[in-house]
Amino acid sequence: MIVVEHDLGVIAHADWVIDLGGDAGGAVVLEGPPRELVRAPGSFTGEHLARHLATAPAG
Repeated sequence: MIVVEHDLGVIAHADWVIDLGGDAGGAVVLEGPPRELVRAPGSFTGEHLARHLATAPAG
C-alpha cells in the first residue's frame, strides 16, 4: 500500500518512507526507514522529522 502523508507522527511510525524532493522536485531523496530520513542530506522532511522526534513524548 502506498500512502501520501505529511503528518510527521504518521511518518515517524511508518515502516518505509520514500521522500521526494530535491532542487527541481520529484527526485527520490531517500528510500528507507524513517530514522534514516533524519540523516538524509537535503531532505526538508528529514529536518522537520528530526525536530518532531526530539520534542515528541516517549512512548
